[in-house]
Amino acid sequence: MSYRNSSLQQDILLKHYVDEPEGARPGFNWGEALDEGEPLGSRGAVRLSTPQGERDLAFTEVADAIGKALTSLILVQSETDKSEAKVFTAENREFVARITREVASHLEKVYEASPPGRLSLQALNLQIEKALVENNAYDVARSFVFHNASNLTGERSEVAEVRVIRRSTQVVPWNPDKIEVAVRKAFLSQQMDSSPAVEVAQDVTAAILATGQSFIHIEEVQDMVQEILMKQGHYKVAEAYILYRAERALMRQDEMEEATEVSGEAEGQTSMVVVTREDESTFLWDGADLVARVRFAGIDLNLCLSEEEIISELRRSIFDKITTGNLKTTVILNAKALIEKDADFACFAGRILCSYIYEEVLGWD
Repeated sequence: MSYRNSSLQQDILLKHYVDEPEGARPGFNWGEALDEGEPLGSRGAVRLSTPQGERDLAFTEVADAIGKALTSLILVQSETDKSEAKVFTAENREFVARITREVASHLEKVYEASPPGRLSLQALNLQIEKALVENNAYDVARSFVFHNASNLTGERSEVAEVRVIRRSTQVVPWNPDKIEVAVRKAFLSQQMDSSPAVEVAQDVTAAILATGQSFIHIEEVQDMVQEILMKQGHYKVAEAYILYRAERALMRQDEMEEATEVSGEAEGQTSMVVVTREDESTFLWDGADLVARVRFAGIDLNLCLSEEEIISELRRSIFDKITTGNLKTTVILNAKALIEKDADFACFAGRILCSYIYEEVLGWD
């Protein structure tokens, strides 16, 4: 049984799928696949250390974790049949049971030899991943990494002050575990043991500390990953990582161009918005009165924006089915926000407010 042929698109779909709420994904009782054969745990309990405390490990949990990874992979690969018959088959149940028994056998031997056995959640996940790799189920292992990325708990105190600048310009704390997860997936995509990912992540962290920078861009981090993969002799994985980055960059560029085209089309036409009156009746608002307000408010003012630019700014945050009261408030607040661009907008914003007062008291013509 082979689960292979990963791709960038599959990774993106897996991430979206894993991020869905638990109830939105189909669930199966993979633990029932262990009902036959020698009871697991018969050679002594393995103690699992979790953030919630220490407890006995139930191997049905291992089966469920493997089964979830397999389920996600199959559903992502399948565009049509997402039925239980497709996923919860006898063959797949046997696969999950076999991997679970291999994990159990290894853990029981190790922790029987050196009692009392205490196993971290991260160590358990690494053992499951190792068993999947040894059975050539690399794509299932990748899916498993997606599902369990949050369980990595490496030391972060040394780099607590380092911040990463994302492409969106958002600044987030440095997290070496994210590097380890990304590199693990790169190794698994080449059907290779992913254990070197730990050392790669450590060396990337050390390289970042050596720069003395408090802020580092995500592109610089990824450049360091490539360089360290090459230095450690992982040439095939480095090549895959480079190609993955290039393909992802092209995808982002296509998405940006598409968004720009849509935005351009939207700007090129009069935007009609459904507005709700106090009596809950609705009407189509074309912004004609807003144009009149802008022209009135801009009389004898030397503003730094064109009429079209000002109208675009004042229409920010106006959405379909907005109430008349909220429409008025939004326009006024947006006008006040323009004061930061030019001092003359203080007078402009005051006139916009006056236009609504005139409308209420005198009527607006």
